[in-house]
Amino acid sequence: MKILFITYYWSPCSGVSAQRILYFVKNLVEFGHECHVIHPKGASYYGVDSSMESLVHARTKLHPVQINDLTRFIKKAGAGKTDNVKKSGGGFVSRFLKYMRANYFIPDPKINWVNPVIRKAKELHKVESFDVLFTNGTPHSVH
Repeated sequence: MKILFITYYWSPCSGVSAQRILYFVKNLVEFGHECHVIHPKGASYYGVDSSMESLVHARTKLHPVQINDLTRFIKKAGAGKTDNVKKSGGGFVSRFLKYMRANYFIPDPKINWVNPVIRKAKELHKVESFDVLFTNGTPHSVH
């Protein structure tokens, strides 16, 4: 079976969401399924662990999609020393970007990655003709 996975959280993200989908894909590949994964290139994750990349099965076909992550811009604008954009504080630009993130990016701040991912999924489906499409969230925009 050919399966296309679309996930925002993927290696080197160290969060539980990334681990869950990474192990799921790894097990499916070991059971003989052909797994393709669309994931963001250039995403800004809270936790990063480069050793997670060693868990990706060699037969997994990865399709990174370059994105513009609003979280990265907020961090650069000085969201604070905690590196967490959800905490209060920071300079005017940082506070303004946080306000925009919370109030105008519906359903979530990752919405900017949807169009490039849809284009990539359509391109791949024309060539691969997938049996299953699996989206993994959060963020909600992935669905």
